[in-house]
Amino acid sequence: MKIENVKFGSYEDRDVIKYTLTNDNGVSISVLNFAGIWQAYMVPNDEGGQVNLLLGADNIEAYVNPNNAPLYVGRIVGRFGGRIAKGKFDIDGNSYQIPANEGDNSLHGGANGLSQQFYDVTTSQDQEKLRVILTTTIGTAVDQLPGNETVKITYTLDNDNGVTIDFDGQTDAKTLFNPTTHAYWNLSGEAKTIQGHVLTLNSTYHLELDNQKIPTGRKLLNKNTPFDFSHPTVMGTALQEMQEQHVPEGGFDDISLSSCQATGWPTSQWQP
Repeated sequence: MKIENVKFGSYEDRDVIKYTLTNDNGVSISVLNFAGIWQAYMVPNDEGGQVNLLLGADNIEAYVNPNNAPLYVGRIVGRFGGRIAKGKFDIDGNSYQIPANEGDNSLHGGANGLSQQFYDVTTSQDQEKLRVILTTTIGTAVDQLPGNETVKITYTLDNDNGVTIDFDGQTDAKTLFNPTTHAYWNLSGEAKTIQGHVLTLNSTYHLELDNQKIPTGRKLLNKNTPFDFSHPTVMGTALQEMQEQHVPEGGFDDISLSSCQATGWPTSQWQP
């Protein structure tokens, strides 16, 4: 196992550093100190090379390009993930208003959330695992959310090729904290689309969304709709059904509810 780092470019007059963790199987992950971007999940292929199972780029310019930045490719998003209608929310009876950054709404932590920050980085390893640990402090002056919060994000690669992302936040006031990764997967590694992927979800319902992608509070049954992934379903088939219904995105930008009583993994996706 080994840990390496190289300069990936520069942004806002600061060096962007790529940290790569490689296990004993030749599987590696790469993470950037800007935005916590998960840049690569490299696995060996049948030709003796490696393929990246994540949508990623080989330079920082591609990530910060104005045409690509709104996709949050590979970034950590927070302090909250998803949309807050009109940027308004309450905590313990106190009302807060944060700036909108998508129409009338606030998306993925707002314009200056975790997806826009540089992180301090440390690494560690033991016999079975390698880790890259990202830390930053973010406060009201930066993202307008209540509280000054120290955030720690730990990417772990183990010798079974598994990847775990742990989030920890320590704040001096009650606030919102449900960050996530915005990674895009292509399990074929080389195909240009995910049409051939097969997806299974332990989910009975998805959330109804309004025309600004804000949940209305209603749960909709998946059965007999393109959202029914209760059995292995080819993504190309489901996407075609969505396009036939003239969904504006031409695909899925939705919230499925995991069935808590379901056995096994809540999600399974594979490429034949």
